[in-house]
Amino acid sequence: MKSIHNICMQIQKLSLFLLLLLASTAYADSKSELSAVYAKFNKAIKAKDAKACMAICTKDFTWKDKSGTKNRAESEAMLKNQFKLPFTVTKIDQTIGAISEKSGVATVRAKSVMTASFTNPQTKKTSTIISTSESVDTWVKKGGAWLIKGVVEKKSSTTIDGKSISS
Repeated sequence: MKSIHNICMQIQKLSLFLLLLLASTAYADSKSELSAVYAKFNKAIKAKDAKACMAICTKDFTWKDKSGTKNRAESEAMLKNQFKLPFTVTKIDQTIGAISEKSGVATVRAKSVMTASFTNPQTKKTSTIISTSESVDTWVKKGGAWLIKGVVEKKSSTTIDGKSISS
């Protein structure tokens, strides 16, 4: 009887190990897939392509920051207006922190750092903008593809030539 109990305990431990392995594999797959979508978004930002940026968003996408909540149409209009400004994105990186995923919905803590340059109209010299933000992003998996449903900006800062500006 004791040997059957030991076998059952070993099987239970093995099952738990396999579940943990599967969960970590799913996490790695999700992180890899989401990293690829963030990279696609970064490429669209560098190209100032609002349409490509919005292609990864759900129809009910929202963006929330300290100024309020914008829906998909308002977010797209904001991007289009920003992309009309005379600046060049020289670098943009997103770092994925913690991910929690359940039933095709992923919540991602992300950090973004964007560096851009523009010609300062007052000095006629090239200036550098560095914008950083931390957000909680909600993603949904539809038809095998990850789409972003919402961004809640938790923290942001911007500098021009190293001097902090309020955003």
